[in-house]
Amino acid sequence: MKARTLFFALALGAASSVSAQPAAEVEAPPPEQPDVAPAPPAAPATPDGPAPVVVIPVPGANLTEAIANATLTATTTQLGTVVRGRGVRLVADGAVVAATMACAQQEEGAAACRGAQVAAAGGASGVLVNVSRASADAPVSIRYEVIDSVTGDPRASAATELPADGISAAALQDTIAQLAPGLPAPPARGSILVAVNVDGAMVAVDGQMVGESPVAPVEVPPGSHTVSVNRAGFQPYSRSVEVTLDGVRVNADLQPDEEEMARLADLEDEAREQAEGPKPWYKRWYVWAAAGAVLVGASVAVGVAAGGADDPQGFNVPPILP
Repeated sequence: MKARTLFFALALGAASSVSAQPAAEVEAPPPEQPDVAPAPPAAPATPDGPAPVVVIPVPGANLTEAIANATLTATTTQLGTVVRGRGVRLVADGAVVAATMACAQQEEGAAACRGAQVAAAGGASGVLVNVSRASADAPVSIRYEVIDSVTGDPRASAATELPADGISAAALQDTIAQLAPGLPAPPARGSILVAVNVDGAMVAVDGQMVGESPVAPVEVPPGSHTVSVNRAGFQPYSRSVEVTLDGVRVNADLQPDEEEMARLADLEDEAREQAEGPKPWYKRWYVWAAAGAVLVGASVAVGVAAGGADDPQGFNVPPILP
């Protein structure tokens, strides 16, 4: 039996048969409205992320598939605006729903039983959603209860009644807001501020791309993390940092590679020439190089011409006085 089929069997009022029979033996009656949208899918929890708040439906009497879907969709949507730092995950597994409902029939340990179901579903806490109608024409009664995942004790509760065609996240806003004091606190997280000396560098934390510098602080769990920064023309940067709840700042000072250094030197020369104008002829290096060559040549010619005092082809050069 698929979990979705069993879930709708419960939502349509088969709770009594579920508590008395194994889950696989429950048969779902045909849906009253075949064109209604399916129940919202259960979003899996991130393996490395914080534990989510799990929503466990506790269906009552006189429900239709449409009402069950509308209530759960609106509930998970509105809870997502109240829960801080965690996800919200709908438990659509009929076996879990049946086991949670069976806990209420225990004379002792009912609370611990419910807490165990929440923990088994991977939740930091659970929100039980009891939906029922007094009759097919009556308003929909919705009762919420926040359950501790360890003890199973209630942490907060709220209730409301809505017309069957008036169930929405906005309609549940005030009711679900009453659950906020009992919901788990946001998980403790630190942050990494990566300051890069050049813009447009690709910043990654633990191999996951964050964006191009400048980037906003990145929230991460406390512990060791690796920061990597790369940009064309610069040497790669990588550093391991220890993050605490106070956060940490990483100053990534990228150093240009050889090609980039040559390019920057050319740009600097061009900028200087534009600012100062062309150099006068007597300040250019090739003018002084030519003058030096002429001077050396002249000195050699003088020496050859002088020859010496005994050279009949030469001439006497007066001595240089100190």
